[in-house]
Amino acid sequence: MLSIEGVHTFYGAIEALKGVDLHVGQGEIVALIGANGAGKSTLLMTICGVNRARRGRITFDGADITGERTDQIVRRGVACSPEGRRIFARMSVVENLRMGALTADPARYDDNLAAVYELFPRLKEREAQRGGTLSGGEQQMLAIGRALMSEPTMLLLDEPSLGLAPLVVKQIFEAIHRINGQRGMTVLLVEQNAHHALRLAHRGYVLVTGQITMTGTGRELLENPEVKAAYLEGGTRDERGDPVGVGAGLRDPGGGVRRLQLARRSVRGAWLEAVAGGARLRDLDRVGRSIPAVRVARRLAAGPRRLCPGLGDVRRDRGAGLPLEPGRHDGVSVPVVV
Repeated sequence: MLSIEGVHTFYGAIEALKGVDLHVGQGEIVALIGANGAGKSTLLMTICGVNRARRGRITFDGADITGERTDQIVRRGVACSPEGRRIFARMSVVENLRMGALTADPARYDDNLAAVYELFPRLKEREAQRGGTLSGGEQQMLAIGRALMSEPTMLLLDEPSLGLAPLVVKQIFEAIHRINGQRGMTVLLVEQNAHHALRLAHRGYVLVTGQITMTGTGRELLENPEVKAAYLEGGTRDERGDPVGVGAGLRDPGGGVRRLQLARRSVRGAWLEAVAGGARLRDLDRVGRSIPAVRVARRLAAGPRRLCPGLGDVRRDRGAGLPLEPGRHDGVSVPVVV
């Protein structure tokens, strides 16, 4: 149904996707997992026509959509629920859903709306309420419902569990299962929550710094020791405790480069806290473009020495750093020299 062949996508001179090959069959749920910054969202935006592939080919239902506009791709039957939900905060729930129906057959609007309310009864209860006043879980339901209102044959989901409580995450994944099982809808699921994604998916791909490094069934990837080590907090690790295999990109033995796990707060903007005594951060350019400010927490004795110049609005924490709230942040990883 969807075929991506040798796709290269750039942000200026930075190559974000490096020859990606990925295929999604009719009626499948395919998961794409990887660390933050690996290129997962870039791939979805390239499929949707928001980012343009400089090289390679994307076909959907046999048609080449590589150079098509986003509205043309939506009319072909591709809908996306983007990362961060991006609902219209000042519009009501039902007005948000109407926005999703702009490309669909008006004669089927009532039936489509009823189907969304059946899938997410909470939206029916909140239909007159402004989107910006909904909880995070309700906003995610609204973002998925808005995508479904366009009557897609393929649904792209970008980080649907981001920042949500475990109970709400379970509800969202149950809804995705129903969308696929009851409607036969094809789903391409981008997730950092590898455990949930691979349990749900028929097949999966692992994306590392813009390249597909592994593929298999959901069960095969769940049981793979390399995937466990890199994404499931278990499996095979080397003498320094670093994951091996699929996570080999996390450390360059020759240059001493490792990946530092950061945590991005989802409360009051985007702060990063780095737990890295004496480390020198580098290659933060991509993070700096999407995150307005970085707070470096001096959790250990010395704290980071030098930050990448040109990062933008960078500040040092005056104290020990604010504690992260459980369930309110997501993992980010960037290279560091130790």
